[in-house]
Amino acid sequence: MGRKNAAALESLEALKGKVVAVNKGSNYDAWAKENADKYGFKYFVYGSNADAIQAVLTKRADYNLTGSTVAGWAVKQAPALQAGYTIKTGLVWAIPFRLDDKAGRDQVSNVLKCMKADGTIAKLAEKWYGYSPEANSVERTVSPGHGVPGTENYDATPVKPKCA
Repeated sequence: MGRKNAAALESLEALKGKVVAVNKGSNYDAWAKENADKYGFKYFVYGSNADAIQAVLTKRADYNLTGSTVAGWAVKQAPALQAGYTIKTGLVWAIPFRLDDKAGRDQVSNVLKCMKADGTIAKLAEKWYGYSPEANSVERTVSPGHGVPGTENYDATPVKPKCA
């Protein structure tokens, strides 16, 4: 995410010589640490993402590296900002369940599948974060099993959602 009046970031290589603000201890802090030399940018670490956003607004940083939902919300709240380049990290949010609570997991999974299938989650993203998720995004894609494909304890057994 960057200032609206600045050129939008088109590639990671365009970070060369720029300053990126990140939230201390976040996945984005770790990504910046691992990639700063590779792409030639400096990064500053802030105690909160709100402080990192302020660094962008006050021109102490060129960009704020954060999650797409956080960026979307911030842009809706601060018209001087624009969401920008998306880095596909493969990181996902998940809801943990006890390993022996398959019924609870399945119930929540079914509701999420139905909300994806009928477009509710995509509509919520538009309302709260100001962007329409892409057709193949996690907000629109119903996975065949329960959980996040590729993660520990993902149950790949195909499930047909029961939506009311």
